[in-house]
Amino acid sequence: MDTPIPLSLRVIPRRRLLLFNIVDDPRYEGAEIQEFDDPEQGRGLAVLLFRRDRKVDVYREAGVRLVRDEFAVGAGVGEFVEAAMGRRRFELREDGAHVDVALTDVHGDRVEIMIEEEDPRARHPETLLAPVSADIDEPRALLLVYLGGFDFVHRAGRFDVRVGGEAREVATMSVPIDLAWVYMARYSSRPVVVEFAGGAPEVPRPLPTADALPPGQGAELTADGAISALTAEAAGHRARIPFTPPLPDLRRLAGAAEGAWRIDIDDDAEVVAGVYRVQRSGDEVEVAVDVTRGWHPHGQKPSFAVLTAVMRFFRTWPKSYRWRGRVRLGGDAPTVCGRWIRDAHGDVQLIGTPHRFAIERRMAVAPAALWARLGDFAGGGDPDVVLEEAGDPKNHGVGAIRRVQVDGKTFRERLVDLQPGRGLTYELLEGAPVADYFGTATVDAADDGGALLRWEVRFTPKIPGTAWFVEWVARRTLAKVLDRVEAEVAADTVGADET
Repeated sequence: MDTPIPLSLRVIPRRRLLLFNIVDDPRYEGAEIQEFDDPEQGRGLAVLLFRRDRKVDVYREAGVRLVRDEFAVGAGVGEFVEAAMGRRRFELREDGAHVDVALTDVHGDRVEIMIEEEDPRARHPETLLAPVSADIDEPRALLLVYLGGFDFVHRAGRFDVRVGGEAREVATMSVPIDLAWVYMARYSSRPVVVEFAGGAPEVPRPLPTADALPPGQGAELTADGAISALTAEAAGHRARIPFTPPLPDLRRLAGAAEGAWRIDIDDDAEVVAGVYRVQRSGDEVEVAVDVTRGWHPHGQKPSFAVLTAVMRFFRTWPKSYRWRGRVRLGGDAPTVCGRWIRDAHGDVQLIGTPHRFAIERRMAVAPAALWARLGDFAGGGDPDVVLEEAGDPKNHGVGAIRRVQVDGKTFRERLVDLQPGRGLTYELLEGAPVADYFGTATVDAADDGGALLRWEVRFTPKIPGTAWFVEWVARRTLAKVLDRVEAEVAADTVGADET
C-alpha cells in the first residue's frame, strides 16, 4: 500500500565486538574493536579509540565500508581514517577472548591490544542493553546496542595494552562477577544494533511508502492503511515496533491520535517502550515520540541482576530520549523533518563520564552569615581547616590550597573560583578515589527569610562502576560538614544577638 511511513527502523549488523577502559593514558580513555561481515558494511575490523575530550577516533580496515555521519558517539567523531591492522586475531570463544590487534594512530603511536584469557571455569554469558546512547550529545537516532553472548574478560590470563610502546593499565571491576575478578572489559559474540530514527533535523526528506521501504525494512498495515508495526531484519537479527492502537495513515488523520509503542529485538519483547501522539492541522502533522519505559531485563543471573540494578543507568537511560517531527502532506511527495532530543535526566550517567549530584538545604540562618562562614576558604579559625598555600589576593584568593579534616579523614582542596557573597568552586586534590572532582557551593536567600544552600558535585571515579558508592560516601561527608556549619552559624548569630 502507499501509506507514508513517518518513522524508520533499521538493524545494523555487527559480527562481534569488545571494549575496555584505560586508566592512565593521557590521550585515550578506552577502545572498542568491532568486526563486520555483511554485504552492506563489508568485511574486516574497525577500532574505535575513545579520547579524553569525549571525541572518538575511528580506524577501519580497507574492506570495511562505514559512513562517518552514521557514527553518533560521545561528543562526535574525531579522526575517521583507513588503517592497516598490523596483526589480526579477534576470537570470542567459550573460554573467553583471544585478541591480537595493532594499528598506528594519526599521532604516529602504535596502539597494541593483546588478550589471552586463561580461566578454565565455565562461562555463562548474558544479554545486555549497552548504554552507548546515554553519552551522545547530539543523537541522530535512538540507538539500541543489544549485546547477546555478553561477558567480561576475566583477570586470569594476559591483557596487555600499549600506546607508543608504553604499557597502559586496563580498568578493573571493583566487585567479582560470577565469583571471578574481571576487567572493565566486556565483549559480545552476538551483538545487534537497532536504529529507531525519524528524519533529519533540518533537511526534510521524502517519506517512503509502505510498499517502497529500503531492503530489510517493512511495515505491517491494517485494512485502512494504519501502521500496526514496523519491522527490520539483517544478518539473522530482527527488530519490530508494534503500535497500540495502530499509528494512523497520516493522510486520513483528522485531528489527533495517540497510543503506545515498544521495541522487540530478536526473542526479547519490550526492550524499551513509550508513547506517541500525532496531530494534524491542514497539510501538516506534528509527530511526537517519547520513551517512557527503560530496559527491564528478566531472568538474569544474580550477579548481572545486581549489577544492572545498582548501576541503574543501564535500565533508565532510554527515558531521556524523545523525538519531535513535522510531516508535510501537501504535493505529490510528503516529507518529514525531525530530531531526537535528550532530556536532562539524573540517572543518565555512563561509565567513564563525569558523575554528578547535588544537595540542596534550607537553613534557618541569614544568607550573609552563612556565606561569611562558607566563603572563608581559610576556615575562619576552624582547627580542622589548615591553609597550606595562599591564593591570588587580587582574585579573591583563587588558587589557595587548604587541608580539611572530617571524621579523621584528610582532604586537600584548591579554590578554583569565588563570587563574593554568592558562591565558590573548589577542586579536590587528594582524599578520595576520584579524578576531576569539582564542588560548587552557592548561597541564596530562601523564601522564608533563611538561606538556601546548593552544593553541586561532579567527579570521575578512578575505579569504574563505583560512582554510586562514592556519591553515597560524599553525601554523608557533606551532610556532616553542613550540620556543623549550620549549628556554628546559628550559635554565632545567637551570641551576637545576646551581645
